[in-house]
Amino acid sequence: MSRLSTVLAIIPLLFGTTLSYAGDITPPELVGITISPATINIAVEEKSVTVSLHATDDLSGLTPGDGRTSWATIRSPSGNQFKNVSFSNSTIVSGTTTDGVFENDLVFLRFSEAGTWVIETVQLRDSVGNERRYELQELHDLGIRAELQVLEGTNHPPVANIGPDRIITNPIHLDGSASSDPDGPIATWQWSIQNRGEPVQSWAADGISPSFPHLPPGFYDVYLIVTDGEGLDDTDIMLMGVYDVIPGDANQDGQIGIDDAILNLQKVTDIR
Repeated sequence: MSRLSTVLAIIPLLFGTTLSYAGDITPPELVGITISPATINIAVEEKSVTVSLHATDDLSGLTPGDGRTSWATIRSPSGNQFKNVSFSNSTIVSGTTTDGVFENDLVFLRFSEAGTWVIETVQLRDSVGNERRYELQELHDLGIRAELQVLEGTNHPPVANIGPDRIITNPIHLDGSASSDPDGPIATWQWSIQNRGEPVQSWAADGISPSFPHLPPGFYDVYLIVTDGEGLDDTDIMLMGVYDVIPGDANQDGQIGIDDAILNLQKVTDIR
């Protein structure tokens, strides 16, 4: 008997146990799956969406590019069309192979069926071959619903809406949430502010509700351009008066109300 064999034979006697190896026998688990963007219009050209899969595994993990078969199936409203997206050759965008988010793109050609496409099956397989398949009902039971709206009609432009002209105080909070698009979500909000005085100054911002800590008192033209995913846009303009304190705003709450009237009347009375 070799020296190594002797040592291995003695260890169980010393510790009163036998040696064992705990292999990976547990399949991966699905945490969630999403599609972005959630709406596409294929009236003019094919469009791509990104499918993101979040899964966990206890030991071996889901390894991108290892040739294993982890995939999802998305089916059309009629059930006559379906597409598969593979995560075996996907990119891990966050986390690790045992708890990570994997992404891959899926292309929808022109003339694909319009309506709501639904991910109905997800299969996960880890690096040593343990598999788990989720069908539609089980996905819904887990609170996982991944849907894509496919449009094939004429794309309509969005409608920008800042609201009415107004007088406000610093800091400035703009809001473009009243803007809309009949075909789906708005892709971008672009703001531009230009004063009406001298010298001419301008400020810019992105996003649905940008803020500006302080603008010099005066009058400004505020422009909002909203753009949809197809590149169509619309512009709204608002006249904005900016004060550090609104005239007549006695309690300095940024609004003119009955409380201000009472305080202003008291001041007049005191002066007399």
